[in-house]
Amino acid sequence: MSRATWPNWIRRAYDDHFNVIAKLASEHAEVDILRQKLNRITDRLRIELTPEQYQLVLEWESALNFALTVEREFLYQRGVQDGMVIMKEFSSFMTEDV
Repeated sequence: MSRATWPNWIRRAYDDHFNVIAKLASEHAEVDILRQKLNRITDRLRIELTPEQYQLVLEWESALNFALTVEREFLYQRGVQDGMVIMKEFSSFMTEDV
């Protein structure tokens, strides 16, 4: 079942939960260290590149961030779907007559 066919309440719950998990991930100590490093690099680029070059880097960064977000959402959705299949199979296994 594709996400597009889910009822609106499930899509909202899914999106809300994904956003909560993404916020938790962004607060992880390693992410903070990497964000600080990226900020230092960004500052250097802003100083050392021409405005046109810097704008091109910003556009590249935006496209990369969007691609990574789409990938993360796909992986999260696939994990949810896989978990549902596992639970269904486990439930079926537990109710079988042995």
